[in-house]
Amino acid sequence: MDVLLEAENAEYLCGDTVRGIVAIRALEPVLVLNISLDARWETSGQGIAQNGGTEQLHLDEECRLAANEERQWPFELQLPPSPAGYEGELFSVRWELHAVADTSPGSDPEITIPIRVHAPPGAGDTVLGPAYDPESVMDEQPLSPAANTSRLIIAGCLVGGFLIFVGYMTGDWRYAELSRLIGPIALISVGVLVAVGFTAGAISAMKRGRLEAAIENPFVQRGDALHATVRYTAGRTQHVEELVLRVEARESVTVRTGSLSNLCHHTLFELERMKKLPEILSAGSSQEMRASISIPSDIKHTYAVSYNIVEWRLVARLVPSRGAPVERVYPFVVLP
Repeated sequence: MDVLLEAENAEYLCGDTVRGIVAIRALEPVLVLNISLDARWETSGQGIAQNGGTEQLHLDEECRLAANEERQWPFELQLPPSPAGYEGELFSVRWELHAVADTSPGSDPEITIPIRVHAPPGAGDTVLGPAYDPESVMDEQPLSPAANTSRLIIAGCLVGGFLIFVGYMTGDWRYAELSRLIGPIALISVGVLVAVGFTAGAISAMKRGRLEAAIENPFVQRGDALHATVRYTAGRTQHVEELVLRVEARESVTVRTGSLSNLCHHTLFELERMKKLPEILSAGSSQEMRASISIPSDIKHTYAVSYNIVEWRLVARLVPSRGAPVERVYPFVVLP
């Protein structure tokens, strides 16, 4: 049994049609009842193994072959829009074409041949893998306004006020018996603590300052440039050193050991832009850095196959003169 493919070097794009011929030469008289074909993909490497593929194609033309007689069956098999094949450090995704013949008598011959499946250049997010979540990246990522802090205060006051209201309405205040009032008093106390805690936390965050970033084009193709802005607003007078904008691509896989699961990462690409800051920033003052970073055309695009992914991220980082650096991470999508 053999499979002959039309495509040179057995290379295809996601969504292509695989055309070819299944050939069977009988070593002895045999009845070929059915031939089944499918294209399959499977992950390998350190992460949790995943697999998938096309539905089986059945060539149902029954045929009786004499000894040394050969017969050919043409076929067309549609590939799915994803995933593309991938060879990485932590995981790989490989495709193969599998064919098996139902024959009588004797054992059923079968054959498996590797094929290469690539993501078409300029394709949209349909080729980013079956586990890609388009909701993970917003179409617009503006710099967050100061209203975020006020929203936190309002949310805390609303939650606290609701608890105070429930506590007041459930209490029978005509009686001074403590046993009847423990529950309502506890609710009111928790409500007050929630409101005060949210407000204090929001005010404290304002004093610590605000680090934020905006990505002008969160969906960018390989070979194009990513345009981003990083800004830091001091909440109080601070001693600072530098503002950093870093673009990175990394493989991430989930490794399962017994009942435990751990994430492993491998960096594929990393590039930083850095801006030295004045030694002292006064309260309320801001420092901003704009950068355009070219995305290499030879690095894997955003990719997600269940527990095996390639992710692209923008990391905003503030390095103070004293204390630990502060980082915020913003995901974005690189298209083929």
